[in-house]
Amino acid sequence: MNGNLFVFRPGGPPGGNVFNNWQLLINAMSGVEGRKMLEFDDTPPTPGTPPTPCQIPAGNWPMKDVMWAGYGPRQGWPRTIVLILSGAEFTDLRMIGGQITIVNQATGTAPSR
Repeated sequence: MNGNLFVFRPGGPPGGNVFNNWQLLINAMSGVEGRKMLEFDDTPPTPGTPPTPCQIPAGNWPMKDVMWAGYGPRQGWPRTIVLILSGAEFTDLRMIGGQITIVNQATGTAPSR
């Protein structure tokens, strides 16, 4: 496992640096010092079906030194979709990179501060 690369793939099996549970991913990242890359991967579990959007649940999620990126491009699905659900908040997010589409569903507080 690359110690600074983490993958959130809700439609796939976990293992190594790949997580399908957001809280377990956050727990793993919190134990790593320095810059981290979080790659979102919405690849569907069954080939030929639509992607499984990566959903970030409500909560206060520390993102110190974390850069977000998407998995892709893929034929027919060029960018990974990340849904930020209402109530999700991020502190100290370093940056958002390429190949990712963010859908902010927050209805109150802005998700990043």
